[in-house]
Amino acid sequence: ISKSNFNHSSGRLEHAENDIQKALALEPDNISVRKRAVELLFSSDSPDKVAFAEDLLEKTLLSNPEDTELNLLKARFLLASGTAPEIEQAHLILGKITKNLPELEDAWTLWAESYLRQAQLGKALDVILNGLIHLSNNKNLLLLKAHCEAAYSPQTSLVTLTALGQLYPNDVDAVSYT
Repeated sequence: ISKSNFNHSSGRLEHAENDIQKALALEPDNISVRKRAVELLFSSDSPDKVAFAEDLLEKTLLSNPEDTELNLLKARFLLASGTAPEIEQAHLILGKITKNLPELEDAWTLWAESYLRQAQLGKALDVILNGLIHLSNNKNLLLLKAHCEAAYSPQTSLVTLTALGQLYPNDVDAVSYT
């Protein structure tokens, strides 16, 4: 896994994929190896590798149905498909995750971003505000909130953007929006 991660961070994606395939061959039942393989192969350009990742995810979920990371990966897969039924299924998964683990930022942001991609600003804002109840000063949720507010009225987003700049004065992403 470490060698795969190193190659991935070095931009050598093919080597990273080969390394994770070797790790799977050595430890096919290791859930950490399976999770990393799913993450890595899901982003592959090869449809065969993506299909393999999806199959591996489904098999791993069968034996670990309550694993949060696996369910988050499943939601990402479903959202990437782009079909309405799969997006709805992803929203159900993300709703369950955020109910059980409200402090998990990735679930809130993924859920809100999916509504934003569908131009459903009201639903996105509902998700964001519910997330902010549990993660009040979360930079990503606040940026998404400002994005939604700006769509309604650019001046409305200034309060959120100003707060972001004050909360994260040394963060280029936060300050660049203010």
